[in-house]
Amino acid sequence: ELDNKIDNIENNLNNKIENVRTELKSDIASVSNEVALVRKDMEINKMELNSQLIKITSKLESSSKLHYWMFGTVITLFVGTLLTLIPIVYSILNK
Repeated sequence: ELDNKIDNIENNLNNKIENVRTELKSDIASVSNEVALVRKDMEINKMELNSQLIKITSKLESSSKLHYWMFGTVITLFVGTLLTLIPIVYSILNK
């Protein structure tokens, strides 16, 4: 009778171990699927960020070209005005 109890306990323990093993396998599969989904989401987000960075970079480049052009125009007008005013001021001071 003791042998039957030991066998019964051993069978119960083996069943519980097998149940835990099955649950762990399903949990591992679930986690693997979630990790794969997160990786896909990260790749999609990375691609979206890259495209947004490219758009922003092109906007900044075109904007900086415009600003350089405007700055050059302002400097040219300032130098032209200054060169025009120097002889006028010189002629007024020599009178």
